[in-house]
Amino acid sequence: MPKHIPYPIPDGVMASFWSRVQIGGEDECWPWTGSCSSKDGRGFFSYHGNRSAPRIALIISKGPPTDDEYFACHACDNPPCCNPKHLWWGTNQENSQDASVKGRLLFRTHCPNGHELNEANTQVRFERGWRSRNCRICLGIRREAIILKRKLRAAGLDREMTPFEALAQIEHARSVLVARHLAKVALTGLKGISND
Repeated sequence: MPKHIPYPIPDGVMASFWSRVQIGGEDECWPWTGSCSSKDGRGFFSYHGNRSAPRIALIISKGPPTDDEYFACHACDNPPCCNPKHLWWGTNQENSQDASVKGRLLFRTHCPNGHELNEANTQVRFERGWRSRNCRICLGIRREAIILKRKLRAAGLDREMTPFEALAQIEHARSVLVARHLAKVALTGLKGISND
């Protein structure tokens, strides 16, 4: 069910919105000059909650979407653009297909930790229309770290530790235990030799 946005948008709100858009020629991009996301330059406009500026431009010019699953998509591939001629309502899948056709989707070859994303080390998941690729090594480390963190909590150890800190502490404890075990085996072997 779409979130309620009063429509039509009041004249004062529209005037405030368009005052933050650098309107150019009919076929040119109209960049948003108000506050922007530092990530991609997409503008934000506060109207019944923070909304993307291109979304508001589309609502003003073409009416609200029929469903919240629709996004304001750019034909020009310029995130700050608010020219209604460059914008269209599309689903996440349609937007991704558009990006793929235009060659804007770059596929990673390595995870952020440097592990190669090859066939054996890549887990592919499909959730809510999205396809994601995850590093199996990192997933395994995270899973193990979470399990170990739970064990630490059960033992009454530090509860504010991140899973990776917990893993580091457990790895250290494991190495100490292994060293003790090896020392014990060596001593047992030496005792057996000295008794002969």
